[in-house]
Amino acid sequence: MGPQDRPRFVTAGALMLLTAGLATYAGATVAGMGLHRSTLGALPFGLFYATVIFFLDRSVLLSTRPYRPVR
Repeated sequence: MGPQDRPRFVTAGALMLLTAGLATYAGATVAGMGLHRSTLGALPFGLFYATVIFFLDRSVLLSTRPYRPVR
C-alpha cells in the first residue's frame, strides 16, 4: 500500500464506522418501537444489529476486485 492509497482506505473506514453508527441508531429505534421500550432500552439490540451490518459491510469492501481499465 502506497501513500496515495491512504485517503481511499481512510474514507472507506470512515464510511464503515458511519454505517455502523447509523445501524445502531436504526436498530435501537425500530426495536424500541416494536418492543415498546425506549431507544436507550433497546440499545443492546441496536449494537448487535450494527455489529452484523459492520461485518457485512467490511466483507463487501474486502471482496471487491481492483479496478483495471480496459485498453
